[in-house]
Amino acid sequence: MKRKSQYPDKIIAYALAQRSNRARWKEIQDGIRREFGIKPPSDRQMREWCKEFGGGANEPEKILRQTLVEMAKASTPWAAFTTQKFVIDQVSTIVDAWKRGERPWIVGGIIIMSVFEEMVGSDMFEEILRRYEEGRAGRKEKLAGWINLPATERMSVPPFPMFSQLAKPESEGSATNSGAQIEERRQQ
Repeated sequence: MKRKSQYPDKIIAYALAQRSNRARWKEIQDGIRREFGIKPPSDRQMREWCKEFGGGANEPEKILRQTLVEMAKASTPWAAFTTQKFVIDQVSTIVDAWKRGERPWIVGGIIIMSVFEEMVGSDMFEEILRRYEEGRAGRKEKLAGWINLPATERMSVPPFPMFSQLAKPESEGSATNSGAQIEERRQQ
């Protein structure tokens, strides 16, 4: 939040909440001194807060909401930078693997899975893998691989047939049918 106040959001929220309960300015100042152990803001400063943020019972939530939105906006460029930096750093790993004769798709897949495990934690990652393997066990044939199709054919076949299986549990075999479609097109 852009404001000229030296006081943190929790002090402002406290003052507004107390004012919405019809507390006098002096009582609010005494409460801030007692609760937070700091020199309280002046009456004038608290009145400005009331003008800026309003004085209703829901106003502390408004301040918190605004602060969270501001933090998200401020952190978005950093998150994008961090992600780009990570991806750029991994390009050399994939290129090195390719030079050693490894398949880039496998190395890239391992990188993605490692990042995913770091995000969700090992226990949840193992649960995800277990459930994924259960879904794979239900298929009758191996998938040929969407990436292995010629580029012109990729547009007519969905790349992730298993997603439809997750979205509609009653449609068993939707992944199998798509796998069969890929195999048929590949053989033609």
